[in-house]
Amino acid sequence: MTWLFSGRYSTSGDGRASKSCLVKIKQKYPFDSLLRSQFFIMVMPIPKSPAYKYILKTLAPKIPELGETAEQSDPTAWIKLFTPDSNWTWHIVEYDPEDDVCYGLVDGVETEFGSFSLAELREIRGALGLPVERDIHFTPRPVSECKRR
Repeated sequence: MTWLFSGRYSTSGDGRASKSCLVKIKQKYPFDSLLRSQFFIMVMPIPKSPAYKYILKTLAPKIPELGETAEQSDPTAWIKLFTPDSNWTWHIVEYDPEDDVCYGLVDGVETEFGSFSLAELREIRGALGLPVERDIHFTPRPVSECKRR
């Protein structure tokens, strides 16, 4: 049996958390075994590279530049990003490839429109240490259809 935890650990010996990591605990024997306390523990650094590309080269030219949809009452959401181990979702409506910044519907604590950096989203990890993912089954649709009901 294997569990995966995210957290911080100390490399300096002073007890202060200094490194972000994923901790993978693999149990050597089943729980009903007499040797329940024997575990293998692996500390894995959180990867710096994203799981995959959030904005595909084929889709990028179709997404409006920042500010282009300001006059539209119901603009199109082109891409959906989400945290698989949390309840945050980002619907991309506009995109600036030079600054790697998007504008769209953000659904987290509140549901609101705003700008967000893809570079920052690549760094986010949820409770289980999983990165933000792109919904590969999402098809472009009006933002009004993306709001939580």
